[in-house]
Amino acid sequence: MRETIPGASQSKVIIAGGSYSATMVTWFKKLYPELATGAWASSAPLFAKVNFVEYKEITGQSIRLVAGEQCYNRIQNGIAKMEELFANKRGAEVKAILKLCDAFDEYNDLDLWTLFSEISDIFAGVVQTHNTGQIESVCNKIMEGEDDISGVAGYLLTQFNSNTCNLLTYKAIIASMMDSTFDNNIMRQWIYQTCNEFGWYQTSGSRQQPFGTKFPVTLYTQMCADIYGERFTNEFIYSQVQATNVLFGGLEPNVENVYFTHGQLDPWRAMGIQNETQATILPLYAHCKDFGSISDRDSNEMRASKEKFAQLVRQWISADSDVDSVANNKAKSFLNKLRN
Repeated sequence: MRETIPGASQSKVIIAGGSYSATMVTWFKKLYPELATGAWASSAPLFAKVNFVEYKEITGQSIRLVAGEQCYNRIQNGIAKMEELFANKRGAEVKAILKLCDAFDEYNDLDLWTLFSEISDIFAGVVQTHNTGQIESVCNKIMEGEDDISGVAGYLLTQFNSNTCNLLTYKAIIASMMDSTFDNNIMRQWIYQTCNEFGWYQTSGSRQQPFGTKFPVTLYTQMCADIYGERFTNEFIYSQVQATNVLFGGLEPNVENVYFTHGQLDPWRAMGIQNETQATILPLYAHCKDFGSISDRDSNEMRASKEKFAQLVRQWISADSDVDSVANNKAKSFLNKLRN
């Protein structure tokens, strides 16, 4: 780019990214430190992990923090009631409440896991994208129900977006992921990366979250094999994820001049650098919510973080210019000696 923009051939480069692109920014600085003077990595997950239980833990913590214990408990109890009905061979009642299509097999583990994974992901999406009032609004809707299960189900039905029945079967998910046509959504490519490099499966492996026990890591590793081939065994997936951490350093990427930020509410922050000496954690903000210009709507902490980054950019450019100046003087001195 510097070569194609008039007058920019000697310009300093500052790179920035949010979420996945923040990961790429960090790794770019690790692999090519001489090409960028500095970087801003907002909400960067850096540690690859197969069984990413912390994601749903922080999702639950954020709901509790923003909307209170009552909402957290309603979600937890409503989902637990659904699990109980399935366990007691009363799954037909859940199918009716959630308007699931006839193809859903209440006795098939993969279908059950797919359903509860989808339910948990709906709540996680609310938290990850939270703006002021967003989590609170969802909780208000949930609390309108006459009991826990009807409150949770009532909200979920507003999110499933089907006028007939909701097709939430494992087979349907796999069929969607097998569609390799150009205009299909990007999830096939993203899931491949998780199978081959990152893991990051947001499972029910922890009891410190309100979304139940029915979306284990097996759901996601099985999905890898069924979509991309038998090469994707558990051993292969775990080995690939470990290799990613070895290559890029995990939570110790060993990079300079990178400013790390995370939102306190963001479930992804568990896979990022959170040490207060290395990163800024923004209270009550979610995923990549600082990735914009200074605004009157910014909290004091948000504004201070953006101003800190601006100051860092000035420092980095100044220091880099000083290094270039020293290097240029040494080069000139060397050339003068050659001429003499």
